[in-house]
Amino acid sequence: MKLRPLMMIDTYDIGGPGKVMLQFFKSGGLELCEPHVAAFWRGPERPWQFRDAVIAQNVPFHVLNQECAFDPLVIAAARKLVREQGINILISHGYKAHIVCYVLKKLTGLPWGAYSHGWTSENLKVEAYNLIDKTMVRCADRIIPVSMSLASRLHLGKRLRRKTEVIANAADFVDTTRNFPDVRKEYGVKDDEILLGLVGRLSPEKGHCYFIEAFRSIAAAAPKVKALIVGEGQEREAITRAISQYGLEGRILLTGYQKDVSPFHNALDILVLPSLSEGMPNAALEAMMFAKPVIATTAGGIPEVVLDGETGLLVPSKSPEPLAKAMMELIMDGKKRKSMGNAGKLRVESEFDPHHRVQRVIDMFNRLLDNHD
Repeated sequence: MKLRPLMMIDTYDIGGPGKVMLQFFKSGGLELCEPHVAAFWRGPERPWQFRDAVIAQNVPFHVLNQECAFDPLVIAAARKLVREQGINILISHGYKAHIVCYVLKKLTGLPWGAYSHGWTSENLKVEAYNLIDKTMVRCADRIIPVSMSLASRLHLGKRLRRKTEVIANAADFVDTTRNFPDVRKEYGVKDDEILLGLVGRLSPEKGHCYFIEAFRSIAAAAPKVKALIVGEGQEREAITRAISQYGLEGRILLTGYQKDVSPFHNALDILVLPSLSEGMPNAALEAMMFAKPVIATTAGGIPEVVLDGETGLLVPSKSPEPLAKAMMELIMDGKKRKSMGNAGKLRVESEFDPHHRVQRVIDMFNRLLDNHD
């Protein structure tokens, strides 16, 4: 039977879950199945980067229109989509997709796999969504956390663990030898300066404020160090305010959203990941592909990617002092930066191959169908 999964997600931008899906298409998934993507839309009109990227891969994209946050008419539209497109597997990313796929499973009897990408906690509304997410994945035929850490944080009993399968994110292979735009020149970073970088959305769980505190404490001792914060999000104003408060303008620079972050990884000397919460850190995988050492916290699935003392340095989250110490250690030791970066590149290439991940996903699809039959 031809695999025809419906992959459902609620996103406009290309965040972690969206990157995982697009990577599946680019790395051989389209040769092994006929996926359809469904995503939720609620006005007003705005750029839809994720939709455009899916369509660019020639994958059928279906819009589930909503009149309100929880529109019951979405269920009817999704059921019609399943019937008309001959869908035989349901795959959900995020709490809203979990709810719809749960109902579709009840209505159609199709097998359902639910991904768990991690949770944030910036406010009570988001925490409520997290609770829905954690509750709904338990109803799926296959629970798919993207790291062992996430699997343990779901607190699953013996019965639920039997239907859990961890499928880690993978690193997109990039031709790191090609000519990239000169990011260092664009942002005024001299050849003899060390460039730190934070890459990802500007949201509270990414810990930017702790990085700024750490940078403040080393700024005088390391005058030839600058930092780029790459990304956009709700914390931009707070980050800008902190940079100004500590007099770090010109030392810490914000780039805004970047469609292609590869030139930035290429330009960095060290990636810093001060996260408070993390599922499986795509930013670390991407930096390691460029042979960059990573300084990160021990939050979530980070230690499953970054090996302390081997491919980078790990520190506790919410801890500016240990973070500053780790930053100084690598700033002052070019030989260690190079050896850790090279070790990271080897690790990513051997352990986080996107083609291997595609095969794991396809095998999981087949097991879902076999168990369903």
